[in-house]
Amino acid sequence: MSIGQPIHLRRLNARAICQRLLAHGPASRADLAKVLGLSAVTTGKVVDDLLAQGILQIAPADKEAPRKTNELGRPGQQVFLARTPPRFITLQLGVRHTRLAALPAAGPLAGEGWLIQFPTPADGPAWLKALQAHADNLQVTDPIALMLSVPGVVDEPAGRVLLSPNLHWLEAADLPRMLQEVTWGTPSPPAPGRQNAASPAPPVHLVQEIRALALGQLAAEPAEGDFLLVDFGQGMGGAVVAGGRLMAGPLPLSGELGHTPVLGNHRKCGCGATGCIETLAARPGLLASFAQAHPQQERSWPRLVEWVQVNGVEPWLRQTLEQVGVVVVGALNVVGVRRVIVTGALAELGSQVLEVLSQTVKRSAMWGRFGAVECVSAPRRRALGLATAALDRVVAPE
Repeated sequence: MSIGQPIHLRRLNARAICQRLLAHGPASRADLAKVLGLSAVTTGKVVDDLLAQGILQIAPADKEAPRKTNELGRPGQQVFLARTPPRFITLQLGVRHTRLAALPAAGPLAGEGWLIQFPTPADGPAWLKALQAHADNLQVTDPIALMLSVPGVVDEPAGRVLLSPNLHWLEAADLPRMLQEVTWGTPSPPAPGRQNAASPAPPVHLVQEIRALALGQLAAEPAEGDFLLVDFGQGMGGAVVAGGRLMAGPLPLSGELGHTPVLGNHRKCGCGATGCIETLAARPGLLASFAQAHPQQERSWPRLVEWVQVNGVEPWLRQTLEQVGVVVVGALNVVGVRRVIVTGALAELGSQVLEVLSQTVKRSAMWGRFGAVECVSAPRRRALGLATAALDRVVAPE
C-alpha cells in the first residue's frame, strides 16, 4: 500500500459521512458505520477529525434519539453538520450584485443566508476595493475556504473565467489572486507574547453559478436526485443532477442553455452571437420585449411582474416561453431526466408563466410519451450550494 492511500481513503470516508449527514440529518457513529459499511474504529476516527475541524457537532443530550427497544445501554451520541461557528466564506459575484456570507458546514440556516450585498462595479479594481470595504464586517475567524460563485464559462480547477458575456472584465481577472489580497473577518487570537495578526487568506475555489444553484437544490431536497435546473437572471443557464451527483464533462463548458439560438430572434448576445434564447428569456430580454409590446409602461422588473399577474401571459411572453420550452426539452431528451426545476426571473413572474412553460415541456419531451414529466419552480439556494461545494472540495476532496 502506498503512503498516499490511507489519506485518500480517509478523505473518501469523510466525504461519505458528510454526504450522509447532509442528506439524512443527525446520526450516531454506530449508525454511520452500519449504513456506510465502515468499521466502528474507522468511523470514530473520521468523526473525531471532523469534530476537531468544526465541521461536525455533537447533538445536545435532549436532542439525541431515544433508545430503541432492542438496544442495550445508553443510546449512541449523535453528530450532525455543524451550525456554528462559520468555517467558509461564500461569495456570489453576480452581474448586478455581489453578496457575501460566512457560513458553517451546514450552510445557511434560513433563506439564502447572505449577510452583505453591494452593487457589482464595472471593473476588477473597483470590485476589489468595494469587497475589502465590506470584508471586515464578516464575523469569521480562520476560515478554511472561500467559495466564489461566478457567471459564464468557468474552468473551475484552474480558477479562471474563460467567457462571461454579461461581465467581460472577469475574463482577464485572476480572481483567486485578487481574493488572496483581501483581509477577511476577525483576526485570530494572538499567541502568547505576539501581537494580534490577521488570519491568513483561505484557499479560493471557483464554482460556476448555475452549478452552485444545482448543488444547493440537491442539498435541500436530496430525495430528488435527478433533475435539470434552469435559472433565469441576467442570463439563462442550466445544470444537470443525475443519480444524486452534479454532471460534469471533460470541458469547462456545461449548461449553457442560454446560448442556444432560436429561429426568428435577431437580438445580439453578449457572447458575440445572434439569436441566443437568453436575449429573450433572461431578465433584460423580458424587459426589452415588454417595452416593445407596451412602450407607454414603466420599464422595470416590479412593473413587469405586476403586469403579468394582472393581465396573464400575453402573446409576446407566450412565444418566448414556448421557445424556452423547446430548448429545455432538447436538454431533457439528451440527458435523460424527467424533472425540470425553474429558478430566478421566470419563477418570479408567477404560476401562470410556469404553467405555460410546463405545458410546452410536457407536450414535447420524449419521456412524456412513456411517463410523467415535471416542471416546477424553486427558490435559489446558491449559498447552500457553495457550502456543499466546500465540503466536497476542501473538507473531503476525492
